[in-house]
Amino acid sequence: MDKLINFSHNFCNSTVYGVVSNSGAGAWALSYTLAGEAKLNSGDIVSGDNEKWDMRRLRQHSCYVGDILYKRNKWGLKYYPTVEQLLEENVVLPKPSINNLVEQLELSPTRMNRPLHLISNERWNATVAIGLAQGKSIFCFPFLNKDWKESLIVRLETCSSLLKNHQCITIVPSDSEYILTNIVDEVVNLQQ
Repeated sequence: MDKLINFSHNFCNSTVYGVVSNSGAGAWALSYTLAGEAKLNSGDIVSGDNEKWDMRRLRQHSCYVGDILYKRNKWGLKYYPTVEQLLEENVVLPKPSINNLVEQLELSPTRMNRPLHLISNERWNATVAIGLAQGKSIFCFPFLNKDWKESLIVRLETCSSLLKNHQCITIVPSDSEYILTNIVDEVVNLQQ
């Protein structure tokens, strides 16, 4: 299980952070927690104005990139909306801006009518578009190793560049600084 112990850092808007640790030493835990997907056992997450953020507030402002999103119907059964449907629900951006995001992230028109789990690694770009359309400001990626970087480098570069331009905080956890070369603005090394 990934654990993060005695960690403190100030994260700023318009910055792509590479968080580096050995597997299980906290990089993924930080990303997952800042996305509002894991509860803190201790400690606090505090905004720039010294306001403590709980999990609900983190979920309002954060997006876990590549996450497969689902809803529940009136009977409580899980269903998976399409990318297009997700880009129309709870959005704060006007339709032309959303269309611009879709274009910038090079989302395939033939995949817009599919749920996220049926579009392979294009779901990274799709979840970034959905998060931006919903006004999210913190984007957290899954843990990357060399194998993942090779297959996702173009998507990672496209997403991180766009998120930086939208003044978002971007967290990319990895086991190697080398993997993050030319992608991140700052490396936070948890291995020291």
